[in-house]
Amino acid sequence: MNGKRIIDQPCLSNPEVLSIVIEELKKEMAEQPDKNVWSVSQNDIISYCQCPACRAAIEEEGSPAGPIIRFVNKVAEQFPDKIISTLAYEYSRSAPKATKPRDNVQIMLCTIELNRSKSIESDTASRQFVKDFSDWGKISKHIYLWDYTVNFSHHVSPFPNLHVLQPNIQFFTRNGHMNNSSNRTRMLVMNSPS
Repeated sequence: MNGKRIIDQPCLSNPEVLSIVIEELKKEMAEQPDKNVWSVSQNDIISYCQCPACRAAIEEEGSPAGPIIRFVNKVAEQFPDKIISTLAYEYSRSAPKATKPRDNVQIMLCTIELNRSKSIESDTASRQFVKDFSDWGKISKHIYLWDYTVNFSHHVSPFPNLHVLQPNIQFFTRNGHMNNSSNRTRMLVMNSPS
């Protein structure tokens, strides 16, 4: 970042990083052969690699998700019988323009920035999420929806979102197969971290 190596995120255009991830996954999968879904995701921090190769990929793809999907596709190619899951989260939420996730790549689309007091469709501030949801639906076979329904400041307090759950689920259901010209399937799951 800014010409300096930092430890926030790995450089996804570095072939050594790819080799390390593949080798570590092979070891983990050998220890847990019954597991089918494996996460290869960005770290939970808003910075990302901006080396010349990663920057070029971001420009080509129109999104920082570009280098991530390119990287995850290479990992997924090595494990065709497994689902490799990756986050579409904060800076990587917008889908890439050129690279499509492989059939065994799952996109974990996160709603963390959305306003929980309004339904997604009625909130004008959620328009970008609606677009992102649509764009990923055009290119992804598997989408896992990570919907944040918790107050991070007060975990034990009730979360007053009952009035938006139904319209949001209806939105996801209605749009679950949009642009489904090739019989793509979508996995939509509501997730509430605790």
